[in-house]
Amino acid sequence: MAKVSSPTETERCIESLIAVFQKYAGKDGNHCSLSKTEFLSFMNTELAAFTKSQKDPGVLDRMMKKL
Repeated sequence: MAKVSSPTETERCIESLIAVFQKYAGKDGNHCSLSKTEFLSFMNTELAAFTKSQKDPGVLDRMMKKL
């Protein structure tokens, strides 16, 4: 039987990102994607410093469109 190694730092980071995504996705019905409302909630909570430092009020809308 092969020895199972501990997750790498990258794997732990990816698992964390997935957990945060799942925390916000699905509140509006679809667990596989973020609605604009869910995305804004995510940005304003998880990336608040980035959001507050933006001088351009349209930056989040443009980010959502790109996603």
